Amino acid sequence: MSISQEHISQIASALAEDYLGAPMTDIRLIQGKGEVNQVYEIITHVNKAVLRVNDYAEFKRFKKEEWCIKKSRANSIATPNILHVGHDEEYSYSLIEFISGENGQAIKDNSDTWYVLGKILHQIHSIPVSGFGDNLSDITNGNKARWYTYVEDNIRALESGILIEKELLTSTQANKLISLFKDLLNKDFEFGLNHGDYSLANIIIPNDGAPNIIDWGSAQAHIVPHHDLAVIIEESLDEEDEKYASLLSGYGTIRQDYEAIKEEIQVLQLLDALDKVRWAMDNAPNWIEHHKLRLMKFVKKAEL
Repeated sequence: MSISQEHISQIASALAEDYLGAPMTDIRLIQGKGEVNQVYEIITHVNKAVLRVNDYAEFKRFKKEEWCIKKSRANSIATPNILHVGHDEEYSYSLIEFISGENGQAIKDNSDTWYVLGKILHQIHSIPVSGFGDNLSDITNGNKARWYTYVEDNIRALESGILIEKELLTSTQANKLISLFKDLLNKDFEFGLNHGDYSLANIIIPNDGAPNIIDWGSAQAHIVPHHDLAVIIEESLDEEDEKYASLLSGYGTIRQDYEAIKEEIQVLQLLDALDKVRWAMDNAPNWIEHHKLRLMKFVKKAEL
């Protein structure tokens, strides 16, 4: 995304007048927070806000985030309020309440931190959804048929042999995955809202009060607690770490309950990794190797 600073300043100035109630006095790029969006701090003489800017196509993602935040705040989950989501002919933008505090990556996390995050995660998963997927229409108006389609599409890709021809999988591995994925279709899973990127990087620790959950761009309707736990295991915590045990305790899940779903989580990791390989093959050949390596990591972990 390429957007001129002059255009950003124009957007920010108008939003400050309309939603912050005062003229903008300064605008600052927030370094390190622009992996997906360009992120800025808007400053007036009375208050601040965070402005996230992206291409016009990201408007739907910003609206999804707005829905997730409204639902979360209604369920007593601390998260910065969305002040406005809008777009012009080229760009979409989201104006967000500024929360003073430290990003979670800056703190020395411990078991107590993850216990609190476990409690919050349970609250997030308690938010009901109507379907499966990462689009707002899927979350609010979808149905579980999309879940079955998602699994069946990956089974058909394995059965076609294309992944074996591309030497991404052996025939033995493909057959084992087909069996595992077919078993998923016979399970009665519970679906709820998942944050999708639940990590210390996506919390703000205010000077007082509960951690604020931020960045809902990866949120989706998915299986609970499986999907978010899979992300945490992959990105943040080892399953044998005492901090992971504290997360489960805060969530309200004892270790025996987790062990009962551990294999299902492992299969869902394989399914997600395979689906992303398929996506790369169809849409982004430069990403095939990256997603292949991720798939191989989970294949090895599952001893297929």
